[in-house]
Amino acid sequence: MSGEVRKRAVSALCLVEKGIFSERVLDTYLGKDSGLSDEDRRLCAEILFGVLRRRLTLDHVLSRFVKKPLGETDSFVANALRAGAYQILYLDRVPDHAAVYETVEAVKGERGKSVAGFVNGVLKNVARQGKGLLEGDLPRSVRYSLPEWMMELVERYLPAEDAEEFFRKSLEKPGRFVRLSGGREREARESLSAEGVSLIPHPCVEGIYALEFPGPVERLRAFKDGLITMQDPGSFLVAKAVASLSSEHFPDGGKFLDACAAPGIKASFLREALPAWALMANEPYRERMREMERNFKRLNLGGIALNTVDFTKEPPAGLVGIFDVVFVDTPCTGLGVMRRNPEVKWRVLPEDAGRFARKSRAIVQNALLCLRPGGILFYSTCTITPEENEGVVESSAKEEGVQVLPLTPSVDGEGFIQYDGRYLVTRPGKIEGDFFFLAALRKGGE
Repeated sequence: MSGEVRKRAVSALCLVEKGIFSERVLDTYLGKDSGLSDEDRRLCAEILFGVLRRRLTLDHVLSRFVKKPLGETDSFVANALRAGAYQILYLDRVPDHAAVYETVEAVKGERGKSVAGFVNGVLKNVARQGKGLLEGDLPRSVRYSLPEWMMELVERYLPAEDAEEFFRKSLEKPGRFVRLSGGREREARESLSAEGVSLIPHPCVEGIYALEFPGPVERLRAFKDGLITMQDPGSFLVAKAVASLSSEHFPDGGKFLDACAAPGIKASFLREALPAWALMANEPYRERMREMERNFKRLNLGGIALNTVDFTKEPPAGLVGIFDVVFVDTPCTGLGVMRRNPEVKWRVLPEDAGRFARKSRAIVQNALLCLRPGGILFYSTCTITPEENEGVVESSAKEEGVQVLPLTPSVDGEGFIQYDGRYLVTRPGKIEGDFFFLAALRKGGE
């Protein structure tokens, strides 16, 4: 049916606009059971993520031809205009006439001939002027399709060159990276090689590999057999630093609590990196706990105690004062992973940081109760707002009477940079990964 692929892509954009995360839309609405061919699914995904990454730029271009702001326009029509403009301006493999025609047909089927005529006129104007619409002295927020307030936050944490790289990379597809299961590296390599898949060692994050495979990773035998795990380099650096610092401070091992563990990617690495430790992985939400259990089962990981405590409330007495290390990888606005989840660039508002920070402070306050005297709490986020990062750490230190431990980039130093003399942040441009913030708090009394 003419326009069907564009209709799917535009409908997917509308679902994201309603609050569903793009990755979930991709897996469910555009997944293997969608009835689309692999080629059509790839095109839908390209349009979906391309529009999400460049939405601010596309809206700026379209504002020259549309009187009414797109935010006040019917959602399907607005997203059809964005999808059509994205194909014209950024998808060289799609001829302009095909981008216009197929998008107009999708609108005609959903909103009728009159509205389709309007979309046709706008997209033909975009096609006539083409890439010239992207030239000239554009505001940097338009050039990088990133709100100015977010850019200023990035510049707070990263040097100018790193910040510029962050902005540029946020417009690109994220890489596909894996780590190999400990003790089974040779088996993993042989399995991947048998399926014609190449592994390229990460240039500055030891233990992470770029995966050269265009299809779903879940189809690979190495994945099914638990030989590989998808993990972003930034996420891996945080887990690696936490493991290294835990061993440094407690060389004889101890008890470790991962308080916000799902989906278990970091926890599974910690199990391998800290074999002598007693590890508990906690997740209060049932669906996410099931996802974590599936991951542990696939990886054939044992020796992990599971728990479902809600750390926004006081923990049960049996967990109080017994852990040497607590790791709080708290829920946050997620602005550090905008390359992977580009919808956060226009979904998150400045005032959202305060709401997440209040929840994080409650989690940290209650998680600190689980530490024994002298124990350490590692606090991590994947966001760029000071309220959720050092704001939570410093207020917790003041209110709970704990000490902020200065961290230095001793683990994979090229991937980390020290911030404010006490904290670590990852360098997304350098590592081709996400932005993470890491801090440490020591409980007194020992």
